[in-house]
Amino acid sequence: MSLSAIIRKDVQDSVRSGVLLAITLLFVLVAGFWAAIQHVPPIYGESDIPTSTLAL
Repeated sequence: MSLSAIIRKDVQDSVRSGVLLAITLLFVLVAGFWAAIQHVPPIYGESDIPTSTLAL
């Protein structure tokens, strides 16, 4: 078997078992969380407060 056939079979098996979908969902949720805590509300956009401390 060629390497591409092995990779294709592994990906198909992981999609069937839901592992790949679960990992993808986890990545999307983590990325969304990080994007949300980096958001600076407009009320603080022009202030002298460092934006790095606003998410805390």
